[in-house]
Order: sequence, then C-alpha cells, then structure tokens
Amino acid sequence: MGDVGNAETVLALYKSWDGGNLEPQKNSFADSVDFYLSDGSVIAARRDSAIATMQAYRNMFSAVKNTVHAIFPAKSVDKNQNFVCIWATEYTTDKKGKKDSVDLQETWGFDKDGKVNLVYQYAKAMNPPRGKK
Repeated sequence: MGDVGNAETVLALYKSWDGGNLEPQKNSFADSVDFYLSDGSVIAARRDSAIATMQAYRNMFSAVKNTVHAIFPAKSVDKNQNFVCIWATEYTTDKKGKKDSVDLQETWGFDKDGKVNLVYQYAKAMNPPRGKK
C-alpha cells in the first residue's frame, strides 16, 4: 500500500477541478509535472505553466462534476515511488450547454516529497452521455 495522504491529495485536486479553480491546490504539484491525457496530448512543463494549461482547459466548461467510484494509494517497490489510482465518471457541461460524460481511470505519481509529478489518464466516452446523478 502507498501513502493514504496522497489519495487525500488527489481527492482535493478533484474537488478543485470540479469547482473550477486549480490555484488553491497548485502546491500539491512538483516543480515539473507530466500529464499524459486521454486524448493523446502530453503536457510536460514546469508547474505554473502546466497548471495554467489545465486551468485554460477547465475554463471551457461551465460545470464539471466527478463521481469517484474507487481510489487507492499504491507503492511501486521496484521504482520506490508512490502512486494513486482513481476511477471516476466525469460529467461536463460546456459554455454552450452541451452535456457530456466520460468514465476515467487515472494514475497519479508522487515524488519523494509527496508532490504530484506524473498523471496518466485513460477515458471511455459514454454514448449517449449519462445524466448527472
């Protein structure tokens, strides 16, 4: 098992994402962070630049709500690194009112200082989108 505090960090980051403001949680990230997103894009940048890019993407939506299904901390013994695995359904509404939803599986990596330095995201679109619960 990994550090339970890291799972709490990921949940706080999800809450900030849903609320539309990543700034309060920016110190949860390492100086450099790599995001491997489900659409195939990669954001590998210094913390402030990566957060600004993610915030610009989040600003495209008028509402976001994640329903977490499972989360657990894990430790890679061969890499001596902590991870958090999370499964959720994300419901979004864009600025024009279009609703969408995706099932997500994400793996969040943490450095030796307990800061997020890596995110792998996988998604499956819901066709048609599910209604909000």
